[in-house]
Amino acid sequence: MPEQEQLPYVEVKQCLQTGLAAIAQQMETLKTLKVEAPGILSAWEDTLQPFASLKQSAPIFSRTMKYPSPSFPLRVFPHKRLAFWGAVGIGVVCSLQIAHVSQALPTPSVTKVDVAATVTGSSTPGGWKQPQLVRTLKGHKGAVDSLLFASDGRTLFSGGSYNDARIKVWNLQRGREAMTLRVHQTMVAALAMTPDGQTLVSGGTDYILNLWNLKTKQSSRIFLDHTSHVLALAISPDGKTLVSGGLDGIKLWDLQRQRPLSTLEDERHEVHALAISPSGQYLASGEDNGVVKLWDLASGQLLQTLPGHTGVVNSLTFTPDGTSLVSASRDATIKVWNSETGELLQTLTGHTNWVMDVEVNPNGRVLASAGRDAVRLWNLETGELINTLTEHADWVQSVAFSPDGQTLASGGSDTLIQVWQDGVLPPVK
Repeated sequence: MPEQEQLPYVEVKQCLQTGLAAIAQQMETLKTLKVEAPGILSAWEDTLQPFASLKQSAPIFSRTMKYPSPSFPLRVFPHKRLAFWGAVGIGVVCSLQIAHVSQALPTPSVTKVDVAATVTGSSTPGGWKQPQLVRTLKGHKGAVDSLLFASDGRTLFSGGSYNDARIKVWNLQRGREAMTLRVHQTMVAALAMTPDGQTLVSGGTDYILNLWNLKTKQSSRIFLDHTSHVLALAISPDGKTLVSGGLDGIKLWDLQRQRPLSTLEDERHEVHALAISPSGQYLASGEDNGVVKLWDLASGQLLQTLPGHTGVVNSLTFTPDGTSLVSASRDATIKVWNSETGELLQTLTGHTNWVMDVEVNPNGRVLASAGRDAVRLWNLETGELINTLTEHADWVQSVAFSPDGQTLASGGSDTLIQVWQDGVLPPVK
């Protein structure tokens, strides 16, 4: 850990004061301040525990900043907790907590509090050039074929392979298994979660599509409409539509009424990958013949067919802004497409064997890919290979970024889940 140091605080003081003024009507009680630099200073509502349970949602205030502050007074409003922290960073540069309340006034007047800061990290941007392996999770008896972070970023779901058909739920703070969900008989090939974080959906090679109520920790519904392996899942941003893909095509489901809606592709088209654009307008599907298709999700109309891969398309993901679509294939390449025009923007080469999974960091600039040779990290803007992670002793089957982009998990055929963290990421524009 770097030595503690005193840093200039004028800019952050001004930034926080501006932020407090801008959101005065939305905040009530200040409990925790957490600042990371350089990058974007953002204000987030925090209705959970300080530090450990910050909500990962859209910030209600954001401003560019350069330095954290060692100490200064703030004026805040009572009755709600608020957290200030860098929207793009991993190492905590400055952690601020209320030392004491020096004066309390009735709502909607303000309360003056004194805040003390402790420097606990470096302010040098990392950009995933020096990721650190922080945990190795052990518990699966076979390959880890699917990974998914919960919206809080502290819980990870993992799906096991043929001889380990279980979904494990991991507490990443404690680095241990929290529970195991059992319903599948063979490989858990795909996982997805509703935007409200209440329902987990799993698909398996046993043809089963299962809905889990995460409050009760119980299976709430099992669909048996698929006649073959379920290999891919996607849920619309509004949480109303579930899309499942497999060796018998694509099926759409009404998640609210929990019933089937329609079929887009039949058994003549094996679908190995699915993704829905952030706007909810487009559905992308990847097939066994190397073709990527773009659909209008609402109408089911086929909009574009994107040829280019020479092997099965194993994974698809949209960039956070929805302008680009990334595809990964057994032809050992990753392709980046313009999601509006279908133009091929670039082809990333470097893997020496099948590319099993891809995911874009929420900052939109870093891409993680899982291959039979390693985990690779790419600069999505330039196509440059940033780093290669070779700690897995066997094929890497899956990768997943946490919602804040600060943590990367990778699952392998070696039965292990590796959890990585990095320094401050490039600022979000």
